[in-house]
Amino acid sequence: GLFLPSLHSREMGPLVIGVDTSGSIDQKLLEIFAAEAKAVIEELQPRRVHVMYCDTVVQKQEVFERGDTITIEASGGGGTDFRPVFKALEDLEEPPVCLIYLTDLRGTFPAEDPGLPVMWVTTHWNKNTVAPFGEVVTIDE
Repeated sequence: GLFLPSLHSREMGPLVIGVDTSGSIDQKLLEIFAAEAKAVIEELQPRRVHVMYCDTVVQKQEVFERGDTITIEASGGGGTDFRPVFKALEDLEEPPVCLIYLTDLRGTFPAEDPGLPVMWVTTHWNKNTVAPFGEVVTIDE
């Protein structure tokens, strides 16, 4: 007979979630981001999830294995610089499959495309703010 693996048996490599914890991100917005992150993780079933909390520096990193309950909470509160998360990607043992950045898009972007898929998830869509690379996805507040 023919064996077809189910979609759930495929294994996706590590996923990184960047969380903007700058002063402009309030608790309500953080909860919206957390719900969105959980939905993406349930859909993609990555082997490992690295959550990096960043304002102007990576304030905290957490690693969750497949099946762990993922929690996202505030850590930081300063300005916004996206570059430290991209720099931290270089230090991971296994290169991530993609980066999902939860942010209001008000910050300093890296000068160069990192060469991996990046999704910017935001609720504050500002016509003047365009991510220099990746895809911007707007979610409802």
